[in-house]
Amino acid sequence: MGRVYIFGALCASIGGLLFLSRNLLVGGVNMQISFTIFGISYFVSSLMTLIRARQMKFKQHRDWAIMTFALGTGAWWFRIFLGFPMMFGYYIESFDDFKKTYYEMVNWMFFVPHMIIAWLVIRNMRNKDKKKLSSLAMDQQFVPKDGE
Repeated sequence: MGRVYIFGALCASIGGLLFLSRNLLVGGVNMQISFTIFGISYFVSSLMTLIRARQMKFKQHRDWAIMTFALGTGAWWFRIFLGFPMMFGYYIESFDDFKKTYYEMVNWMFFVPHMIIAWLVIRNMRNKDKKKLSSLAMDQQFVPKDGE
């Protein structure tokens, strides 16, 4: 299952980056930059997920897989965010300035918060791992050795 997901993520990121290299997006430079950063981030996290799994470094693999999943769901959220203005007055003419600002924010909101949340989750998991190791080390310290 993981291989299929990573294969899809790598194909999507490479396809998106190729598309970006040949076409100017409707959202202008802001959108072009944010989508390029997203595509590179998605590609790197997917590739690192695969590399760490093949190296059998499973904690690092888990960390990269969390980031890849967060970025993948970010792409879905982009479409959700695009629909919000339509629900709240898309047809109001004075809404045009807000729409422009909103869409410029959405270019970044769809993946940057997900990356931050993923990073916090990863950091929290690493701290728990460290606590388990230090607890285990403390337990080992008080185990009497043979002959003592």
